[in-house]
Amino acid sequence: MDRPLALYRTHAASDTNRLLHNSTAYIDDCVRAVESMTSSFEPARRSEVRRAGRRVVAETALYAGRLLADEGRTRLALQHAALHARLNPGLESTGNALALGARALSGQAHRAIGRGTHISSRE
Repeated sequence: MDRPLALYRTHAASDTNRLLHNSTAYIDDCVRAVESMTSSFEPARRSEVRRAGRRVVAETALYAGRLLADEGRTRLALQHAALHARLNPGLESTGNALALGARALSGQAHRAIGRGTHISSRE
């Protein structure tokens, strides 16, 4: 390719950023787009293209989950971790999802301790 076919800009008030930080809808939309686009490929390549597309969306879910964990959005970060593992099954993705879950839960525990909240193993 001699030139970019598409350009985009990012900013905190964008719809994409808002969706990414408030639900998993953005990731769900990306999965639907991958499914829709793969139908236009010849049957012999569909599976390969589908896996590649889902891998990219899985990485987006992981990236968003890390941002959410750092913002203290534990539940949503955990949902993104689960999506990451589901979209790109395998040992590496499972490890990434578990690390993200630990990051989100660790941040939640750290914030609770900072507030003076007692955390017991029974909670």
